[in-house]
Amino acid sequence: MSHLKKVWPKLILIGSSSTQYSFSADGCWGSLLANFLQRKCDVINRIFWIQHKMSHGVPREKVVIIGPPASRECTKSNTETAKYAKACVEAAKESGCCSVDMYTEMVKEKDWENMLNDGLHLSSRGCEYLFDLLKPVVTKITAELPMLYPDWKQVDTNNPELPFNGK
Repeated sequence: MSHLKKVWPKLILIGSSSTQYSFSADGCWGSLLANFLQRKCDVINRIFWIQHKMSHGVPREKVVIIGPPASRECTKSNTETAKYAKACVEAAKESGCCSVDMYTEMVKEKDWENMLNDGLHLSSRGCEYLFDLLKPVVTKITAELPMLYPDWKQVDTNNPELPFNGK
């Protein structure tokens, strides 16, 4: 049973309320990411600051800074959001982290307002959009991770224990 003691790599989501809701029905981008990375690593949702994680040995090139989405909330100006999004991209470059510029990509879409469910947080459509932006970045930073167990369709039905015996 040594296969059960295997330590799985982890991808940790760090952020604000948009990250907090990333596994909810509307905020499903975390769930989409976990599904995409199944059998490679665990996706864990935490709301910590980046400095905390980097001080605990997470390599900078494995950190992805996701800029804010556009907003249709009247208390938050998109002009200010654009500045914040640009600062996120610059901070990622300066620190050697990866980034996803959600704001810039989102406002290129004709009906970007439909990517929000309450004017600030992503709807399920917005989450799928964010996932599509994240997928190539996450694929790159997890490329060296092997599949830990095969897809069920690849299991030899005559010897189904082989993947679990380390062979």
